[in-house]
Amino acid sequence: MKITINFAGLFLTLLILTGCATGGGIKMVQRSDQDVARLMAINDNTIVPGDRIGQVFLGMTEDQLYQRLGEPSKTQTSSGNVDYVYPSLNVNVDAITHKVWEIDTQNPAYSTVEGISIGSSGLALRTKIREQYTERRLASFTYNDYPSGLTVTLNSIGDVAGLSVWIPGEFHF
Repeated sequence: MKITINFAGLFLTLLILTGCATGGGIKMVQRSDQDVARLMAINDNTIVPGDRIGQVFLGMTEDQLYQRLGEPSKTQTSSGNVDYVYPSLNVNVDAITHKVWEIDTQNPAYSTVEGISIGSSGLALRTKIREQYTERRLASFTYNDYPSGLTVTLNSIGDVAGLSVWIPGEFHF
């Protein structure tokens, strides 16, 4: 099922509500030492909504990120976030907590357990992921946000152009 929304109105409303509800910070994933050890041992290209893309997981510290992926090719900072750019991943880190809160990829080597990856058709996406989503349209891209913590970016012809994992229930873009 698809829900189409007015992006500008929603953006302002969510921005205000998120700031009030969270005190301006990003809710972080709390993980046990055992869970972190398990995740640090993973070496695959699986996208798990609300959890991880490959070796990078939500709630991962900057130190753990550096340990897994090494030096980023580029670092950008903006309003409370640090974006570490790697050849196959963009990793967004909260500047206050120094923990990963969103992971993005445009690399076809990564896929969901259902087999959705960069280049998958919109038909494959709708057939394989039957979860309700919210649709946002910006310029020539459409963003399908799934409550499980997955955003699928579709290009102008409806094919998957990007995949993002984020903390479920958290405001994101």
